[in-house]
Amino acid sequence: REPVTLIYDQGSIDLSGFCLVGQPSEACLARLTYDQGSISTAGRVKQLPLGFAAPWLRLPVRDDGFVEGEWRIEGAPGRWQGNLRLAARSLFLLLPDVEEAAIELPDLTVDGTLDGTDLTMDAAALAPGFSVTGAASVTPAGPEGQLDGRVELVVTDLSMLRAFDYRIASLGGELRGGLDLTGGLLAPRFEGLLEIVDADLQLKDPDLALEDLDAALTIDDSGTFGFRATASSDGAQLSAQAAGSGLFDGDVSLQGSLVGRELQARHPDWEVSVSPDLRLDYADGAGRVSGRVEIPSADVRINTLPTSMPRPSDDVVVLGRDERARGPVGSMVVDVELVLGDDVSLAAAGVVANLRGTLRARLDERGRTNVRGKLDVSGGIVSAQGQTLTLESGSIVYNGPIDNPYLDIRAVRIIDDRAPPIKVGLHIRGTANNLITSVFSEPPMSDSRALSFLVLGRDLEEGSSGDSNQVLAAAINLGLSRADSITSEIKRFTGLDELSAMAETQNSFAIVAGKRVTEDIYVRYTYDTLTAISALLVRYSLTDRWHLEARSSEYSSMDLMYSFEQ
Repeated sequence: REPVTLIYDQGSIDLSGFCLVGQPSEACLARLTYDQGSISTAGRVKQLPLGFAAPWLRLPVRDDGFVEGEWRIEGAPGRWQGNLRLAARSLFLLLPDVEEAAIELPDLTVDGTLDGTDLTMDAAALAPGFSVTGAASVTPAGPEGQLDGRVELVVTDLSMLRAFDYRIASLGGELRGGLDLTGGLLAPRFEGLLEIVDADLQLKDPDLALEDLDAALTIDDSGTFGFRATASSDGAQLSAQAAGSGLFDGDVSLQGSLVGRELQARHPDWEVSVSPDLRLDYADGAGRVSGRVEIPSADVRINTLPTSMPRPSDDVVVLGRDERARGPVGSMVVDVELVLGDDVSLAAAGVVANLRGTLRARLDERGRTNVRGKLDVSGGIVSAQGQTLTLESGSIVYNGPIDNPYLDIRAVRIIDDRAPPIKVGLHIRGTANNLITSVFSEPPMSDSRALSFLVLGRDLEEGSSGDSNQVLAAAINLGLSRADSITSEIKRFTGLDELSAMAETQNSFAIVAGKRVTEDIYVRYTYDTLTAISALLVRYSLTDRWHLEARSSEYSSMDLMYSFEQ
């Protein structure tokens, strides 16, 4: 705003006051003098953006925060006198990996005093339900000084922590503790205790309530630390603990465990009781999770199956894609045994069944999942072709990718109005990507008759041509391994010359039946099972080349056709 005067005389400096202004920021120096090693200066800052200090800040804060304050310093090394007062306002702590999420922090004030070789500081961040206070000294004042201080923390409103995870519906309790500060100013160390007491946590998606939550973190100045936590949920108990070292030298290692008994979690599509017994080992930048997870009971309801999509092989490299985005190789390995108990049920895609067995799931350094084990399927029903079949036996065997197990399932229907009763059923086997379905019966009979009893509840020879179409549609829809033989047998039973299924478009699936009535007249009936539209076509051959076709359907037509060969 005003001209600046600088006087230099035989090593002495006298700089007049000036201000740098950039709305709304302002930085002013009242005056600066230097004479024979002695300095005198004072100044102030107003709404200085925190972005200017980003390279030196250790905390990820939003750039719209700012600093205000004033200072006065005079003297020489060893004989300093002065004071400093700074305030950081509009502070928002940014959360890693959470887009547009931030926690609002209270204003931070710092008061410092220089006296000889000592710098003493008091700091405070106060708000309703939030209190952080600290006092420290640096001797001698400067980057090489030694730090001695303490920070106290009391937070009675933990709702701000909900920003860390959208699944936290509510969080109550108290966070408190204290840390003693030691070490160098540029490489501080701390020791003390931080704990959460009398807390309760309510999660959503899944719905899980933790009560009487107590957790404590202890740290000493060597970098050794320990963690413990306990909680209850509907009478079930959960505990976690960990111990580690290397907190200050960058070579962190730890061992931890998580143990629970019959924790209840709920979701609109499932309810599950889970008993984890897991161990975590971490060293040299890589971790390993191992142990056992028991599921004594579960009720899983899947209303809509996910759309399957082709997945490229693990050795496929996509040009232009940063493979590092998949995550650091070797960061985490998982090797967990999953045990399903006697009360686990699944309802999905027309199947209601009980599952029981043991699986071993592994996640390697490259994020590839491998599952091995067997699940027994029993005590359920299968809905197929409008009928409810009883699940007689079944198993699901995993031997590699989780999305392509081997299935072996038998579902039956008993026709008890016959003497003796007839048992017919479906045998589904193969990998999930290549299932084969076949029909069986007791006593043995042809596939077409067995399928007729399965779908219609009566013999094929007792039905009409409409029943034959229904049996044929069932054979094709089920993907029966011997659908061609069934078609041939139905044609023989009905005396038809043509019996087939075709899909002219993605949204059509039609059953076609045809019969040559005379040498010159051919009749064909078509029924689309998806649109429920039927069509009757009569073809009359006038000569070898001239034909008359009449069609009756949603739209009727008559055509005179001429055919020739080139």
